Amino acid sequence: MKNATFLTMTLGALLAFQACTDSKNNNGRNTETDSTAYLEDISAEEDTTQAGASTFFMKAADAGMAEVEFGKLAREAAKNQDVKDFAAQMVKDHTKANDELKALATSKNVQLSPVMSSVFQGQLTDLSSKTGVAFDKQYMDLMMVHHMDAIKLFEETSKNETDPEVKAFAAKTLPVLKAHHQKAEPLVRKYKQDQTMGNPSRVNTTN
Repeated sequence: MKNATFLTMTLGALLAFQACTDSKNNNGRNTETDSTAYLEDISAEEDTTQAGASTFFMKAADAGMAEVEFGKLAREAAKNQDVKDFAAQMVKDHTKANDELKALATSKNVQLSPVMSSVFQGQLTDLSSKTGVAFDKQYMDLMMVHHMDAIKLFEETSKNETDPEVKAFAAKTLPVLKAHHQKAEPLVRKYKQDQTMGNPSRVNTTN
């Protein structure tokens, strides 16, 4: 009886410690815009030189699929015309890149998932609950984070990948991702400036 009581108390203490640890690990993470969580979920601190081309395909396909789905939503739901136009370009450019990636993956016998990761899906669901300026701001914030992650992935692959075709695809697509990031920057900056000035409902679309 004493042994059973001791084991029960020990198990309870371990569970309490684990719950506390999980709470600390999740504290401070912005799940609305933290797409880096997705990269960590797949493989913590792993790069393409260790994982090989298959990991690049998996990460790039998921990110590309997300950009299309986020873009389709923003193309219809965004309030600001500049944001709508940006979203339309994301759908066009990433659909083209996704098709090329799928063809390359098929040639390498790599099977890609037909659905987005849970992290991107969660971000999309959260974004779809927003309207007006709040939607536009969150969408553009996400685009900045997504493209920063994608640029890092494609840069590493273009430098370190040993498969010449995969390396070439990453190098060819990288300038497109950088152009998207550069185009997103002024839109994000306008929202931040407007919020700082205490007028979050107005966004100046003129340059």
